[in-house]
Amino acid sequence: QSALESSDCFILDHGSDGKIFVWKGKEANLEERKAAMKAADEFIKKMGYPKHTQVQILPEMGETPLFKQFFKNWRDKDQTEGLGVAYVSNSIAKIEKVSFDAATLHDSPAMAAQHGMVDGGNGEKQIWRIEGSDKVEVDPSTHGQFYGGDSYIILYNYHHGGRQGHIIYMWEVILPRTKLVLQPSWVPSWTMSLVVGLCR
Repeated sequence: QSALESSDCFILDHGSDGKIFVWKGKEANLEERKAAMKAADEFIKKMGYPKHTQVQILPEMGETPLFKQFFKNWRDKDQTEGLGVAYVSNSIAKIEKVSFDAATLHDSPAMAAQHGMVDGGNGEKQIWRIEGSDKVEVDPSTHGQFYGGDSYIILYNYHHGGRQGHIIYMWEVILPRTKLVLQPSWVPSWTMSLVVGLCR
């Protein structure tokens, strides 16, 4: 880590796993940054890595855990030793913990907010069960009931900040000791048809 100087850019080779990192020091000038990108492209060619090898650009202080793992003793600037500084209990806001219950998520805006949901769970849902190579719409009266041997596609439409959004979830069951539960190409094609339909 000490070899990474703020005034320069560096390349870290993880191309055997399909990735090259370009680390940009905060004091590196524009020319050095451009040269680092060009050097990364040339490095990929020189090493004979595939053209689709990913080049990940990391600014100083914005390093990912994957990048940090290549350094024996990586230390972040604000990292503490041991327990660090204890907080004074009367200076912390009291936040009531809301336990997570997926069955009541659609009825609990507080739980949805605490667990990072896009809204209070009041958007429109469409659910399809996968039967062989077909998808069959699930009756809304049974939404929330998922069966162990079935796979599902869920389309969730929501409004946030005056804009409409869509999330597509896939509930795929993989049972032990089965050769094929779901043909892998089916779900992406159904998902793509949903995406295309939403973009019209």
